[in-house]
Amino acid sequence: MTPAYAEELKRAATISTRRAASRRHSGSTTARWPYARTTPLVGATAPPRSLASAASVRPSKTARRRSGSIRRTAAHTSASRPCMSVMLKLFLHSSRLGHIEDALKHLSLASPQPDPSELHKLQTVEKHVRSVLDARKAGEWKTVLRESDAAIASGADSSALLLAAKAEALLPLNLLDEAHSTISSASKLDYTYSCSSETKFCGFLANAYLFYVHAQVDMALGRFHDAVSSIDKARIKDPGNTEVVTMHNKVKAVARARSLGNELFNSGKFSEACLAYGEGLKQHPTNKVLYCNRAACWFKLGQWEKSIQDCNEALKIYPNYTKASLRRAASYAKVPYSLHP
Repeated sequence: MTPAYAEELKRAATISTRRAASRRHSGSTTARWPYARTTPLVGATAPPRSLASAASVRPSKTARRRSGSIRRTAAHTSASRPCMSVMLKLFLHSSRLGHIEDALKHLSLASPQPDPSELHKLQTVEKHVRSVLDARKAGEWKTVLRESDAAIASGADSSALLLAAKAEALLPLNLLDEAHSTISSASKLDYTYSCSSETKFCGFLANAYLFYVHAQVDMALGRFHDAVSSIDKARIKDPGNTEVVTMHNKVKAVARARSLGNELFNSGKFSEACLAYGEGLKQHPTNKVLYCNRAACWFKLGQWEKSIQDCNEALKIYPNYTKASLRRAASYAKVPYSLHP
């Protein structure tokens, strides 16, 4: 080794050490050839690239594409997992509400191959809901009651609309207490969440149907003020529905008849009160309160047999009607024993 070559290496090592220290201080990790010359030294060879320098080499285009594809696939997979979870939750929620179309949509989005058991469960609910709609249209209330119970048992256990259909079916069967408890359960559900303003059920806008059934239950129980309030809300929600309009007129007429009858009775005009209650019964022939009130008029007029008949009608509708039972007993006390049952 010549003295010139040795001196050159020493200078190169010094410069390399200084530059390495500078890079450590600044955070850089890129290694460079420390000493540039236009002509190489005699007998000298370039030092091997460091690992840091090798790592800084730009990868080939194919490698970059493969790496980008892997990153995109990983990102899609991580993003799709919470999406699938959300879709499954929405599916379960929609199926419990009885929203068949929404549930099917969420189930298909959750997985390209839905769980057969979940799909079968949803199809079962759909079958029972269709049966409810068909039976209601035909006025087959026992079928409505059976199919609505089946739909609820199959998974639609948070559907306010199915509960309302069940309550409506209980009324013609004179199961007033059950109808009241059922529509009360529907009331506890969030209408605005379980039924959008555009949801249709039995030809009604959904919220209008709920108020429509509420009005019928309230009227059957003699809660005339509440019945008027409910049917007014139904009329506002669905003003063009013929069933809502008809029920609105009916509830208003029955409430007016009852109010007029009470005023006449309190004024001692018992014959006129009988006529007023009778007008209400023409509109609602199964109203236990109107029968019982008219029985009180007959009692005041001394027409015991007619009082007993109206009490019997009230008790057919509602067997646990204490007021009608007491009024009938008072009427029996006024007639000959031979007329007793």
